[in-house]
Amino acid sequence: MKAIVYYNYGSAEIMKLAEVAEPEISKNGDIKVLIHASSVNPVDWKIRRGMLKMLSGKKFPKIPGADFSGVVIESASSKFAVGDQVFGMVKAVDGGCSAEKIVVSDKIVAPKPENIDFIQAGVIPLAGLTALQALKNIASIETGDNVLINGCTGGVGTFAVKIAKAFDARVTGICSNRNIEYSMKLGCNEIVDYTTQNVYTNEKFDIIFDTIGNLKYNKAKKMLKSKGVYISSGINAGKLITSSIRRKCKLVIVKPDKKGLLFLKNLVEQNKLIPEIQEVQPLYQLVTAHQISEEGKVNGKIAVRIR
Repeated sequence: MKAIVYYNYGSAEIMKLAEVAEPEISKNGDIKVLIHASSVNPVDWKIRRGMLKMLSGKKFPKIPGADFSGVVIESASSKFAVGDQVFGMVKAVDGGCSAEKIVVSDKIVAPKPENIDFIQAGVIPLAGLTALQALKNIASIETGDNVLINGCTGGVGTFAVKIAKAFDARVTGICSNRNIEYSMKLGCNEIVDYTTQNVYTNEKFDIIFDTIGNLKYNKAKKMLKSKGVYISSGINAGKLITSSIRRKCKLVIVKPDKKGLLFLKNLVEQNKLIPEIQEVQPLYQLVTAHQISEEGKVNGKIAVRIR
């Protein structure tokens, strides 16, 4: 089968389209998926550049990509049959989704939302679950909460805005001047333009979700209500240490989650969570897709068309 592979850490150009051995089902509960679409998440190029070597290790070759949507073509599962349309994610450090086929456990897969196509479904899992696990699982978001989202126009940020609005929360988004109109279309009630305004205000929030990782907790904590919580999806040593010792500071590290996928599926089918896609790149242009993501100016997601 065809897949994008790389044999050492480095720039986007090290990734090549190649013929690789097809994965095979090895245990009960496994399914083989013919992948129709995937996406690029910032963690993909951070792994490829060697920024997360402690987690990704030294085993090569590697196939990037954590998101997938497609059709079951072989099943050792009682939950999924050949022909079922599914979507899901694997751990980003494991990768494997920038390929024509993948074998995964039925425990991390859900039926694809019926009202969207494979391209749209393929961009949801990692970013959508990151936002959901931050807001629902960690922060226990409730109706009417006042929520601040830093990086509201990025992959995780766009999902966070829409999930928060699905809970009837009041959302303030932090973005640049060029994205103010886009942020309002997403559903933000208020906008903080970090290019002209101080992001550390006197307003109090139930939840502060830093999807970028550049809000300073020691300053942001002053904007929290007495029972408020600050959550970051930007992994670095400082945040890891701070989140381990501070009651109000949490770090979300996304995990494959079937229950979460079903929750997101329900929101999509209620038209409360239609994913934002800036552009679609074919698999053989994954180098370009990574380069665009690394520039850091993506609104929503970059989808990868495999079929």
